[in-house]
Amino acid sequence: MLGLLDIIDTITPHLTGKETVKEINRLIRQEMGRRGAAVVKAKYGVDFHNPAHFKKCMALLNDPEYKYLKRTSYKHDR
Repeated sequence: MLGLLDIIDTITPHLTGKETVKEINRLIRQEMGRRGAAVVKAKYGVDFHNPAHFKKCMALLNDPEYKYLKRTSYKHDR
């Protein structure tokens, strides 16, 4: 799993001290998204940013193991 302390270490050099909590949370979510996509790409060979991998991405989102990645209860099948 992604280590929160590693993520904080990654974003800390980019902080100026004038960010709001909302902005810092956005930076943390962005970094988690980048790392999460890299883990999925390494494990399954699926690139979420490649249109040719769209069907495999939808299959992964429907997999019960990755239920936490979904933001809706809808079935992804486009």
